[in-house]
Amino acid sequence: MTEGTCPAPAAALSSWLSAPADPQRLAGLIASSRIAAIQASTVDRLPAACFTALQQSEGVRFGGLRPQLRRALLVLGLGSKLGLEPTSEERRELEQMPFVVHAVDQEIVIEVSAVLDRSTGFGQPCFHQWVSGVDAVAVVIDCSRLNQINSVMIAWMLQVVQSAKPVPVKVFRAKSQVATQLRQLRLDHLMQIV
Repeated sequence: MTEGTCPAPAAALSSWLSAPADPQRLAGLIASSRIAAIQASTVDRLPAACFTALQQSEGVRFGGLRPQLRRALLVLGLGSKLGLEPTSEERRELEQMPFVVHAVDQEIVIEVSAVLDRSTGFGQPCFHQWVSGVDAVAVVIDCSRLNQINSVMIAWMLQVVQSAKPVPVKVFRAKSQVATQLRQLRLDHLMQIV
């Protein structure tokens, strides 16, 4: 494909961000990124639908990513698809992640691991800062695997809420003991517990 037959990279990115589920707009973005990496230095957050579209595409390349957006792309497992090579520190953080993240429709879902101890590192900034790179109807923390929570986990949830603003946070599928603990701490004022 020649340079004259596809939109300019900046225009392709703007067009795609307005309708990331549109296959033609994604095709334009892919065509533009084959010419040159799409400069995304002005993009703070990507909508959940963009992450979903990127999971289903090949050939998109971004340049100039802001740190929170780069982290979000890596946490969502899109690094290799987008040609993002994690640094050794990022690779170590990704290997230690105590959760798995998915873009589902217009939500970002964080599935928390069943193993909770102080060594899981929930307190590390990398485990909540990435949330500031996503835009969604909601960030959903799936607690279905947890039988209990501890202070480190609660602090992490509060950091996720802070990083996600203005995106609302929901705690989903929490067992009764976990939901009770969160309500006793009055965290239901900061996040919806469903």
